[in-house]
Amino acid sequence: YLCRQRMETLQTLFTNGTYDKCFELAIKTLENNPEDFDALCYKGTCLAKLGRHVEAIDVLTGCISLKDDLFFLWVTRGDSFYELKDFSRAFSDYWVSLQHEATNGAVMDKCARALFLLGDEKFALDYIQRAIKVGESPEPVLVMINMLDRMKFPSYALSVARMGASKFPTEKRFVEIIKSR
Repeated sequence: YLCRQRMETLQTLFTNGTYDKCFELAIKTLENNPEDFDALCYKGTCLAKLGRHVEAIDVLTGCISLKDDLFFLWVTRGDSFYELKDFSRAFSDYWVSLQHEATNGAVMDKCARALFLLGDEKFALDYIQRAIKVGESPEPVLVMINMLDRMKFPSYALSVARMGASKFPTEKRFVEIIKSR
C-alpha cells in the first residue's frame, strides 16, 4: 500500500510540474528500494526537466538498459542530448522512440528539429510534414514555416502559413506571418 501511495504521489508531483519535489521523493524511494524502476524513471525525467541533462542522461541510460521499450525514456534522454546540442544522439533517441510509438507527432517534430540542425533539410522536412499530418497542434506547422524561411523558400513558407491558418483558425501567429509578407 505504501509503495502504491508513494507512486501516486510521484505521479501527481510530476504531472503538476513540481519536479524538484518529485525528484526528492524519487531519491527517498530509491534509498529504501534501489531496485524501484519507476522511482528511477522519475529521477531521470525530473533531472531532465530540472535542466541537469548530463545526470539525466546517465540515469535514463540506466533505465533503458533495464527496460528498452518505453518510448518516453528515449524521448526524455533525446531531449537532454538536444539541450546539450548533441543533435545526432538526440535524433537517434527520438527515432528509437518512434519505433515504440509510431504516430507520436510531437516526437516527429523533435526528429525534424534535430535533423534540421544537423543540416539534413530534406529529411527534416519529411519528418515535419509527418508531424503535421498526425498532429493536432499548430507547432509543427510553425516549425516548417521557420525551416522554409531559413532555407530561403519564402513563397512555399507563405503557402504553408495559409494552410496553417485554415487548419488552425484561432491561431493568431499564422495571421501575423501572412500579414508580414
